Amino acid sequence: MLNEGDKEGKTMKITNKGKGGRPRNGHLELRGKNWWAQLTVTVDGESVRKWFNLNTDSKPVARRKMARLIKELANGGTPLELTEQAKRAEYFGEACERVHQQRVTDGVKVAKDEIARLRAYAMPDFGQIEVTKIASKHINAIYD
Repeated sequence: MLNEGDKEGKTMKITNKGKGGRPRNGHLELRGKNWWAQLTVTVDGESVRKWFNLNTDSKPVARRKMARLIKELANGGTPLELTEQAKRAEYFGEACERVHQQRVTDGVKVAKDEIARLRAYAMPDFGQIEVTKIASKHINAIYD
């Protein structure tokens, strides 16, 4: 973008220096048996670094939860909402979509058929159930 109002009649290039910056990725730390995520949130107009307990001892699960928190933060989530999001496990529907995207990225040819079957048969029954709470009774209900 060019500035047209320079005193000498010259145009000057306006840079975006100081705007935006690098994306906020967060930081993971193992404290005792639980993983914690440190994220920069805006509280009363000021950026503050805040810790969120992810309630998991698995680093891959902690990474997925932190990615979900970052996405929620980018969509305008408040620190209180982020605290609630950090506590809950991944829903079955979220896990299916995440795995589907990875299979598409890996070039699996039948990925489209797999997700179509899951959406038709599994998602209506327990798409909004946390993956840690799915039991054999849920699987048997789909077979019935």
